[in-house]
Amino acid sequence: MKYRFIAFFIFSIHTIITTAQNYPQLALNYLNAQSTQPAMAGSVNNAAIISTHLRFQWVGIIGAPATQYLSMHMPIMPLRTGLGLNLYNDVLGLHRYSNMSIDISYYVSLSKNSKISLGIRNHIGQFALRGDKIITPEGNYENIVNHADNLLPITMSHGMNYDISAGISYLNPTMYISLAAQNIFESISRIDGVNGSILYAQDRTIQLLANKNIDFNKKWGMNINLSFLTNLDVHQTFFNINCVFQHNIWLGAAFRGYNSKTIDAMSPSLGMKIGDKYTIAYTYEVGLSSLKSVHKGTHELFLNFQIHNIFVNKPPKVINNPRII
Repeated sequence: MKYRFIAFFIFSIHTIITTAQNYPQLALNYLNAQSTQPAMAGSVNNAAIISTHLRFQWVGIIGAPATQYLSMHMPIMPLRTGLGLNLYNDVLGLHRYSNMSIDISYYVSLSKNSKISLGIRNHIGQFALRGDKIITPEGNYENIVNHADNLLPITMSHGMNYDISAGISYLNPTMYISLAAQNIFESISRIDGVNGSILYAQDRTIQLLANKNIDFNKKWGMNINLSFLTNLDVHQTFFNINCVFQHNIWLGAAFRGYNSKTIDAMSPSLGMKIGDKYTIAYTYEVGLSSLKSVHKGTHELFLNFQIHNIFVNKPPKVINNPRII
């Protein structure tokens, strides 16, 4: 479900519509659930979180997917809300999609240590297609660019879109469960060709993300993660388990696949926390699909930085009673 290019003619022979999934599937997504779950914005009390993902998929294939993701989120505790900002860029062959989104969440405490949250994401994106690099079987490319197909652009062409995602989450100190509906309106971007256009329609997808920490003793523990993603036509699961030492260093393995047609990869991973502020993790995906014979795997790097949040509940001013001084 990385990108699902299903082209068909609608309305007239001068327009083609294609559909594409919005969010790339990051193997280390569980370390920054807010990247796909708007209800998780501001989920870490008293801290603002800055995270980045760098993913290079199917290394060795020309035009293979490459993803860069940067996000920041923090709680505004006096208002019981969270705010998030996300920037990502996803390149696949001659196609690029860049997106900026803002998350707003609202938290309701169920007990001293647990809460639920509702979140909404407003995002604006830009599709781009390198029309000048396209080569068609019947095209003419001697000193000119002529694809012999008026639907295709002959220069770099762009199209904008706007959409909304929404979600709900449950959190306590050892686990979270989050559900999000992404691209609710399945918005469409238009890229103009010579005499026609290509319409990019984004899939509406639903993602369930769950994470559980289990402590065996003061030194050793386990972290289990599960993701289920669907557009109600194609389904994909991701399962990850980590062995954790002193809450700071972990070694794990993951598997992505739902059935024989969607088995994609398995991935060992390694991560560590550096002090109270920094986290770094890396995973290498070993291909299991039919593409495994033509690529050299996938690399993904995750970096995280925590800073003190100024929007926290401050303790009340202490007024000394002179009678008991």
